Amino acid sequence: MKTMRSLTERRTRLVAAGALLLAAAGVAVPAAAAQGSQPDLSAVRQATARFHSVPNAERAGYTRFLDCMDDGVSKGMGQHYVRMDLLADNGALEATTPEALVYDESSGSPRLVAVEYVVPGAPTDPAPHLLGQTFTYLPSLGVWKLHYWIWRANPDGIFKDFSPAVPLCSGGMAMHH
Repeated sequence: MKTMRSLTERRTRLVAAGALLLAAAGVAVPAAAAQGSQPDLSAVRQATARFHSVPNAERAGYTRFLDCMDDGVSKGMGQHYVRMDLLADNGALEATTPEALVYDESSGSPRLVAVEYVVPGAPTDPAPHLLGQTFTYLPSLGVWKLHYWIWRANPDGIFKDFSPAVPLCSGGMAMHH
């Protein structure tokens, strides 16, 4: 049992490493190809752990994007930091390289709570898939998106947009969606 899990973990790491090497070499991996390499939660956490520090995220190319987001009623999402180069990569998706990082800033110190995968497009485009999930469309921004709550449990579900575990944005700065 332990050997089988070790082999699966090794294979997942090799696939993720290969995809990262391709991305580093400037080879775009189409969204359909990204479906074939589904790393587990631990691989995504390992790849994003350094982004608990906003300065580390900024050094990696993530920049603050729009205002804090919530549902306007009782559930928060948080402040997004986005890598614009990943939004301009023709829909390439890699689970270990999310287009956005989501932070809860309610305590005054940003806390990484989720990652988000984003593909710009039209509502008539086929919905992207990653991590065994189908993306949902956000008309106000013209993007397909998938949240993945890997750093703070979301009682509503790991792939839901909003979480009751994240407070509403403070100071009326929220962008509702």
